[in-house]
Amino acid sequence: MNKLERIEHLKTHHSPTWSSTRRKVFDEFSDKQTMFCCCGKLATGLHEQNCRKFNSKVNNETAERLKDLESTIEKYDRMSFMSSEATGRYPTSKDLE
Repeated sequence: MNKLERIEHLKTHHSPTWSSTRRKVFDEFSDKQTMFCCCGKLATGLHEQNCRKFNSKVNNETAERLKDLESTIEKYDRMSFMSSEATGRYPTSKDLE
């Protein structure tokens, strides 16, 4: 899954977590900027909301922070797929390695 697909998956399937994490990252990045945005223009609140480059950085960092959530969900899905009905036994932590 590439970065854009991962972002879209998080937005659609984990929207509350995505929204809250993205808001935190947005505020952190906004506070780190001095007078100018990463694109070189004056960093106003309205500009940051509409700046493609700034929002791309925010989305990428948000996806990076939620990577652990995604891997946990993938492990859970694999464990449910390997249920006792399909394999005749219960999955263990060795099955996930």
